Amino acid sequence: FLGEFGAADNPQCLESLDALLSYMRDNSDVWLGWTYWAAGAWWGDYPMSVEPKNGADRGQMIVLKRSF
Repeated sequence: FLGEFGAADNPQCLESLDALLSYMRDNSDVWLGWTYWAAGAWWGDYPMSVEPKNGADRGQMIVLKRSF
């Protein structure tokens, strides 16, 4: 299990986040799951927050949803 990882909402970080989740999916025989860091309205403008901004998903959430 991988706990508390995060990424900023920029192309380089989103690509790395996608690669991390793809690796875990491809190796699901040894990875049981994961927990993303920084969800909730109290994070404000924190770069790794996945709280929707102006009603729209942030880039990180779009990448994370592909792994649900």
